[in-house]
Amino acid sequence: MIRDFTFIFAFIVVAGCRVGPSYEPPCVEVPEQWKGEHVVSEQCPSVENWWEVFGDKTLDELETYAIYHSPNLYVALERVASARATAGISRADLFPQVTLNPSTTSTGLLYEFLGLQAFPVHLPPGFSNLVRIHQRTYELPVNLNYELDLWGRLRSQFESNLFAVEAEVEDYRNVFLTLTTDLASNYYLLRSLDAQIVVLREAIEVRQREFDLNQARFQKGIATLLDVTQAEQDYFQTKAIYDDNVRQREIQENVIAALLGIPASCFHLNELPLDGPPPMIPAGVPCSVILQRPDLSQLERTMASQHSLINEAYASFFPNFSLTGTLGFLSPQFSDFLRWQTRLWSWGTNLLQTVFDGGRLMSELDLAFANFKQASGTYQQQVVTAFKEVESALSDIEWQTKQSENLKASYLAAQKSADLSRSRYKNGVVNYLEVVINENTALNQQQSYINVMGQRYLSTVQLIKSLGGSWSCEE
Repeated sequence: MIRDFTFIFAFIVVAGCRVGPSYEPPCVEVPEQWKGEHVVSEQCPSVENWWEVFGDKTLDELETYAIYHSPNLYVALERVASARATAGISRADLFPQVTLNPSTTSTGLLYEFLGLQAFPVHLPPGFSNLVRIHQRTYELPVNLNYELDLWGRLRSQFESNLFAVEAEVEDYRNVFLTLTTDLASNYYLLRSLDAQIVVLREAIEVRQREFDLNQARFQKGIATLLDVTQAEQDYFQTKAIYDDNVRQREIQENVIAALLGIPASCFHLNELPLDGPPPMIPAGVPCSVILQRPDLSQLERTMASQHSLINEAYASFFPNFSLTGTLGFLSPQFSDFLRWQTRLWSWGTNLLQTVFDGGRLMSELDLAFANFKQASGTYQQQVVTAFKEVESALSDIEWQTKQSENLKASYLAAQKSADLSRSRYKNGVVNYLEVVINENTALNQQQSYINVMGQRYLSTVQLIKSLGGSWSCEE
């Protein structure tokens, strides 16, 4: 008996062996600095949540509501819980499995005895070798089943699932970042439309007065019918543009409602036009910060998970050892049940080694390597894409800033021309066509300026998203 337990203990001691290659995190070449001369803020904003850098209370409220009520974020959180449960299931395989299986049976059978000459007593004539037997048993066994993880197969499964949990956590962070940045982008797009609507509403009022003025002048014989029709055309064209912007705003409001998890019919956001440029996000942050992006971290954890499955595939080539044991009571009489003389025990070891499987294990190993290489290639490509996204956002911010300054100067000059044309028209120096041309030019320039201002907000949000929702001014 002592030798038996020594044999079992020796198996457990050597259970720390592992097979398969070790995982090495991917080595990524990171540039020393971003290219180009980008606009850099003097101070690095320090906020708890990235959207607070805009100093917009309405946006803060929307973001907070979305975090607590977005179905997409809830689903991502439940995926984390699902991955943790899966890891818990695989972790249980590392421990002995003990089960209690009480039972009682009553069986009636007809047996045929062969070789009666072996009985030591003389059987009377006419004895039949068919015997009816009634058997009853009462059993209370405690069963043990424990697979000795000699080659790390079960541990590799568990590690793979643990890495999968970490990948799901990073995916949750990525969904969080995507939700908050999408909400901010759509919010500022709506505010850009609000600014357009305000400008168009004012333009409609101006054109309404000019239309009325031209009709009055025509009735007095001062203006021509052409002046009236041109003013009328300009008035209705501006109204048509206004109606289209209102339509776009309603659609944009519905998009925001969906991001918040609110039925579009129950959501309304008051008019809030843009009133200034967006904050500057420092372009001087180190390039290495990009590797902290949640989508890249998720892909790296996926690589680690796939690598653990390679070790599991390697371990499948080696023998599988398991211990089994039973301890309990077994009695044909209930009155004797649970007594010492009805005790039951047994133990044993099992070994399973694949001799021929038609190449299944080798194919599973090839599959594990292929999946790992796919994950590695996906990670490398996403790193390249991440740098592209940051550089594009920085370029957009730099040139849109310059563009908006030029458009603002152009709009102010066009507005002066429109004012001068209206004055000249009232004095009878020019016809109304010049007023229409200069007013439409000023309106177009102002709309372009507002559009670029809105794009600057979107580019700022995109830069924050490209940096992973966080930044640091120091290495």
